[in-house]
Amino acid sequence: MIFIILVSALSWFLYGKEKNSSYAFSAGLIQIVGVFIFSVGMHERYLFPVMAIALFAFIYLKDRRFLLLAGGFSISCFVNTYCVLLYGLQGGMGSVTNNSSLIAGITALFNLLLFAYLVKVAWDNALRGTVYSLE
Repeated sequence: MIFIILVSALSWFLYGKEKNSSYAFSAGLIQIVGVFIFSVGMHERYLFPVMAIALFAFIYLKDRRFLLLAGGFSISCFVNTYCVLLYGLQGGMGSVTNNSSLIAGITALFNLLLFAYLVKVAWDNALRGTVYSLE
């Protein structure tokens, strides 16, 4: 609960700093990804809208780093779904292999790195006005 409150406060702070509706998508990204990563027992389906929201953030804020985030979260979502389906095919709890838990651990670390990068990009956009355009 503490992490959900902190993530909510961070997304509210970054959105409220700029007072522009264009920043709603980056604040929404922080909210969804932060709750997904820092909550217990989250289903991988909660990461599905992140790719679309990252693309909308790119469209509205014109920062190419959101395209990189959309690609990274696409990979993460694919691997998370793969692990869940592999887990189900292997018969559930009693037959999880070391490979699937290793893949899940690496994906969790990858998600943490993506979240840190997302916070940096949102911080740059909202507070510093730094935008890396496609041009």
